[in-house]
Amino acid sequence: MAALLTLETFKTRTLMPAADVDLVEEQKAGFIAARLTMWTSWIEARLRKRYAVPFTIPTPEIVLAWLVAIVTLEAYQARGWNPSDAQSGQIEQAYKDALEQVKEAADGEGGLYDLPVAQNNASSALAGAAPLGYTEQDPFTWMDRQVEAYRGR
Repeated sequence: MAALLTLETFKTRTLMPAADVDLVEEQKAGFIAARLTMWTSWIEARLRKRYAVPFTIPTPEIVLAWLVAIVTLEAYQARGWNPSDAQSGQIEQAYKDALEQVKEAADGEGGLYDLPVAQNNASSALAGAAPLGYTEQDPFTWMDRQVEAYRGR
């Protein structure tokens, strides 16, 4: 499984300074790439039942934003940081929001994200919804159908 982002594209997208990303890589070589791969796998696993994963190029920007928010917190934790810093609260909140948004996207009932739908299971996405009722020509036929169903005809 390949990560949706490389180390270089992560540096471009994250709010973490590039020098700090390089510092993490010096201290723990391959750490960020490993976390990008791990969290890519987690995101795709959460979304697999409903959406077409692995995502093809171009990958939806919201998915990349989730991945960056999650890995940025872990990169800061690997580098070391002051948890009482005002920015740390924003980074932690972005992490929590990303996790919640992935869960929301995976929700078959209330998911609000427009991602590519899985071809093998289109009925599980919003586009596959069907009407929950029908009509008859005679307004009383529905009662006859219920009686027949109840009596087992």
